[in-house]
Amino acid sequence: MLSDLMAGRYSVNYINMQSRGLPAAFGFYVCDELQEGAAYSRQAKRHLYRGLCVIQAKLGWENLVGVYVDVSETGNHPGSAFRQLKADLKAGYFRRVLVACPWALFGESLIYKKFKKLSQGIKGFELVGIEGCNFPEDGIFAVPEPVVVK
Repeated sequence: MLSDLMAGRYSVNYINMQSRGLPAAFGFYVCDELQEGAAYSRQAKRHLYRGLCVIQAKLGWENLVGVYVDVSETGNHPGSAFRQLKADLKAGYFRRVLVACPWALFGESLIYKKFKKLSQGIKGFELVGIEGCNFPEDGIFAVPEPVVVK
């Protein structure tokens, strides 16, 4: 997964396919853009680690169906991993999506708009964000709570 944090890269990693369709099942979406001159997206790496901490402590590995990672050269652009996540949602693999990218959950974000449009066609859809998603400067943090985005 970490090698996919470079620009123009995406990955879809299925973790627990046996959890498909269960009420507690969820997908995990990470996205960001590559900063000019950077070899990989440091923010996407942070979002990935933060989300994995939340999954470990709060949501449970056994409920994680897949991890979807998009890194683009231009931010706010859903990529191939988002398209696969959308297909998996429509196929009924899960109804909840954990999103660890704080900017992706604002009303002006193209990704947020795409999630909102997608949610209209999926009964019981939940978009779950992570409260306090930014890392403190000292690198020490408590595991944040997942929150449903309205």
